Formats: sequence, C-alpha cells, structure tokens
Amino acid sequence: MKRVHGMELKLPEGKLPGFYAQIVKKLAETNALADRDRSLLFVYEEGRDAVERLLEHYKVPAETGPWLQLGAKEDGWKTGRVWTDYGVETRSGNLFLDLSLATLISLEPGMDDGAEPAQAGLQLEEHAAAFKPAGNGSCGLYALDRQLDELAQGIAKAYRCVVADRDKPQ
Repeated sequence: MKRVHGMELKLPEGKLPGFYAQIVKKLAETNALADRDRSLLFVYEEGRDAVERLLEHYKVPAETGPWLQLGAKEDGWKTGRVWTDYGVETRSGNLFLDLSLATLISLEPGMDDGAEPAQAGLQLEEHAAAFKPAGNGSCGLYALDRQLDELAQGIAKAYRCVVADRDKPQ
C-alpha cells in the first residue's frame, strides 16, 4: 500500500480529442503516475511537482487530495456495497481509497485469550467499503468511512480486539 495524490483534471471544453491523449502521453514520460481512471490521476509523491508543472503548461487545473493505493482484488481485496462512494477501481484493476472520506484500519486480537478476531472481522465487513481478510488469528484490513471510528472501536472492544490506523504515512 502506498499513499498517492489524486488529481481530478478539469479539462477545458472545446479541445480536440487528441488534447487529453497528448497530456496522458507526456504524463507517462514523467514516471509519476501510479495509475489513472478517466480524468482522475493517481500520482506518486516524488513526481507530483513534475505533474503539476505539466498541467500548468497545458493550462489544465486539477483538484488534489490524499488517496491510498490498496492493491488489487487479485491481492485478496474485496469491495463492499459502498465501495464506489469511497474509492475507485481502475481499468488495470488497482483499488484506490479516498483518504478525505475514508480510513484504513487494522483489526488485531488483543492480549486477552478470549479474543474473537474472526467474529469482529465479520461485523466490520458489513460496514466496510473494502476489506482484506487476513487469517492466522488476525482480522485483516478494513476501509471504513472516517465517521465510523467509534463503531470500529466498539466492535473491537466487544470481541477483545484492538484497532490500529494504517493509512498514516510510514
């Protein structure tokens, strides 16, 4: 998982179809793109300045925000019924989570021998935009609406587990 910048391009009207293709070609040359979905670019931190300069050159404004590249469904990620409210699955199969709306937590068994991580995980799956079950006595990772922090803490406590935020930069 890696933090990236989401940049929603505000493409000018009246341009020929090749205009956007030309920008995408130049963006590929910067090696800054993690992925893209239509006019939403996912840019690595180290390449952000180069992308901003390129967009300024073409006079294309962009709204930016923090995103987290989770991985792909083939990596074990599953999306919930509310996924499209919080994230994007690109054509290449990568899942990106909008960190302005959601957070990624890890649910682990507590120190108590009576911890029930599997049950806690099932409860969290009902509310998750996306999740990656773990196994081996841990519950895995859960992408949740930021406003569900108290709910996640309550579920963890009820099943003698612990919640840790995972979307913080490392």
